[in-house]
Amino acid sequence: MLTGKTFRLRRRVLAITTERYGKRVAAWIPAGETFRVLSGPWPDGLRLVDIMWQKRTFEIFAVDIEQRCVEVISRTCNKSIRY
Repeated sequence: MLTGKTFRLRRRVLAITTERYGKRVAAWIPAGETFRVLSGPWPDGLRLVDIMWQKRTFEIFAVDIEQRCVEVISRTCNKSIRY
């Protein structure tokens, strides 16, 4: 499951966003950028994934995540744990 994970692009990917009044627009997300997966892939055969990049929602193909991204692992520590 990809939901909630953060990824960094190794190569640029084509993404789709929805502008005002429902107009769908394609945009390139450049290599080196990071994004968070909101949901997906959907079982509609297209395997689209909803992502958040630069405070905007986009859709990209799951295969682009598999082939062009590396997962970013958080190194934060939970300080509330007592040993």
